[in-house]
Amino acid sequence: MKIITMLKKICTFYISLFVLLYIFPNSDLVSNNQFGSHLDINSADSLKNIQNLQYSINSILNDKNLQNANYGLTVYSITNNKFYYKRNSDKLLTPASNTKLFTSFACLSYLGEDFNTRTSVFCNSNAISGNKLNGNVYLFGRGDINLGISDIEDLAQQIKNYGINEINGNVCADATFFDADYYRKSYSGDNEEVEATGPIHPISVEKNLINVLVKAGSLTGKPANIQVIPSSTSFEVRNNTLVGYARKKKQASTISVRITTENQKTIISVSGTIPPKQTGYYSYFNNAPALTAAGVLKERLAVVGVKVNGAVVNAKIDKSNPKNIFEIASFDRPITDIMYWVNKKSDNFLAEMLFKIVGGNYGKYPSTAQSAREVILKALDTNKIARNNFVLNDGCGLSRRNLVTSEGLVQLLATAKHKPFGGVLDSTLAIAGVDGTLRKRMSGTLAENNLRAKTGTLRNVSSLAGYVRTLNGELLAFAFIFNGPSVGYYKQTENKIGELLVDFIKRTSSISDDLLASLKSNIAIIVTFLLTVVVVNGLKDNGESVIFSNIYLGVVFIITTISLLWLNLLKRNVVMRFDSAAKSIETTILANYNRVLLPAEIEESVGPAIKANKSSLEKEVSSYSRLWHTLLLVFLILYFIGNAIYVEKSAFFIASDYMVQIADYCREYSDI
Repeated sequence: MKIITMLKKICTFYISLFVLLYIFPNSDLVSNNQFGSHLDINSADSLKNIQNLQYSINSILNDKNLQNANYGLTVYSITNNKFYYKRNSDKLLTPASNTKLFTSFACLSYLGEDFNTRTSVFCNSNAISGNKLNGNVYLFGRGDINLGISDIEDLAQQIKNYGINEINGNVCADATFFDADYYRKSYSGDNEEVEATGPIHPISVEKNLINVLVKAGSLTGKPANIQVIPSSTSFEVRNNTLVGYARKKKQASTISVRITTENQKTIISVSGTIPPKQTGYYSYFNNAPALTAAGVLKERLAVVGVKVNGAVVNAKIDKSNPKNIFEIASFDRPITDIMYWVNKKSDNFLAEMLFKIVGGNYGKYPSTAQSAREVILKALDTNKIARNNFVLNDGCGLSRRNLVTSEGLVQLLATAKHKPFGGVLDSTLAIAGVDGTLRKRMSGTLAENNLRAKTGTLRNVSSLAGYVRTLNGELLAFAFIFNGPSVGYYKQTENKIGELLVDFIKRTSSISDDLLASLKSNIAIIVTFLLTVVVVNGLKDNGESVIFSNIYLGVVFIITTISLLWLNLLKRNVVMRFDSAAKSIETTILANYNRVLLPAEIEESVGPAIKANKSSLEKEVSSYSRLWHTLLLVFLILYFIGNAIYVEKSAFFIASDYMVQIADYCREYSDI
């Protein structure tokens, strides 16, 4: 009766294990989120995964090529509101073009994402009489660097639509929205050019460039044809060119262009020889862009049918009595149009224009740059972004004296995501493998078309800061700043870490660990059952004579046989569960990245990691299997010894008798 009770307990135990193992096999490993098909494998922010990430980043940084570098790195989970990685995160470093993120953030914070830069044409409020405007018109710019000839023609058309046919006055350029410190190397305090950006004026046309086209005809000895773009009445072209050959036949062109300003005119002097039927194209920064824009307006007014009886001059409108000022025409451009090129293409000239737009609108100080700096620092303070000892001398990051921290950059990016303008800032960042300054970086990896960031490069600086979404949909903000001599190598390091952040394939290693833990738990349960229920409780309830009886020995033999079979089922189930989880990962990656990578490329990227982790898992399972076999064998041997000690006619002697009888039977059979 006691043995039957014991068998009932055994049956209940194994049925319970079966239910746990086969009815709920994957509940703790894989769950699919229908929205976006993102994968959630255990806790994405679990301590183990974070430690693995930290270890992997540290392994990348443990490189002899980085020994002489000063760097700071920060990784922050916006989704889970926690830092995943910090290394020298509070170290002040030169950020290069990552400075543009501070300029953009301050611009969006102070002016708003819907702000427009306006270019206006003003006149005196009582100057209009019928179809005539008696007085000056003033072209007043506020920093629209993208202003083109067609935009100025739109201004001219608005004046025409107002009913004006004639202007009895000058076309004036009012460039007072910015201060007269037009050059970055001056207002930044660097006195170092680094890269020529041209003068930063509030009024300019065609990106503040003068393009000179020199085209030679077929006849030598004749002047070449010269065309200047944009066409402006403020230009005076002096053509001292000849079509022909200098010194000896078929020598290259000797054309030179010199641009000066005289009496509110831009003088473009072109000299030299150019071979027949050749064309030369020359581009220069415009040092008098306001005059050029006003000259374009005068020319466009003539095109639309408005006669101007006056000159093109620099002049300031009288703002002492705003009621006397009338805006007769205007053109608006979204600030984001400029910001797109600032961050996506890392345009330094446009970044300085954005910097001065911020300062010009703030207008607290005579220095536009000083006003801009105060707006940036106020934006950081208002949003509680740590800026201890930050130095921001310019808007583009050419200043080598700029100093920020990687943690400050990450705080800025994380804060922006919770602002109405967060999506706007994000949209201006370059996309890995797709466009902007990241077009040729991280192509063919899982970071392609995912990681969005602002790059930064100087002779001794490389930086990268932005956003990346992991395979399970978690949004990370990151910033890497490297200062040192090996800029090319720093960029390779940035790529590796960027790819690492998005590539959570190594979570199959975590799955392996969980499955092995599950296997060990099951083995521990069975061992505990054998020692407590079968042995300890058996001895307590029945005594040695019963627990080591031949019948009980038979029961134990059955239990160990079932346990061996159970172990094989566990081994098979562990591998099946790993395959299922790995397949889920591959399916999710294929769904999320099928527009970026071919299935074969995904397999090439994912396959090796999964195979390596599966191989490691199978080895560990085999190791535990051998351990279990050994334990069962020892258990059976000890039980047989107990049976021999406590039972008068033990199973061993019964087996021996059977063996003797069989031997006797065989001898008798052979005698026959």
